[in-house]
Amino acid sequence: MSKHSIEGYISSIQLFSKFLSIKKKTILTMDGDILREYVCILIENNISYKKIKNRFLLYITFYDYLVYEKLYKKYIFLLLI
Repeated sequence: MSKHSIEGYISSIQLFSKFLSIKKKTILTMDGDILREYVCILIENNISYKKIKNRFLLYITFYDYLVYEKLYKKYIFLLLI
């Protein structure tokens, strides 16, 4: 993995974390409405579908880790469907 890729991942997680903080939520307390709102904001900011998809794959991977480590039990990303 390149340094550029890692920096991009960190940036994406920081942006999502900042959004959650503004909404007074965490990755453990967010819900489907928060996720949909975040997607709408990304679309409004002309983020491409491919980039949105890649960001959510990153978030899902991080969330999978939390579930795997038993830090969280509920799979929140299913609420997007």
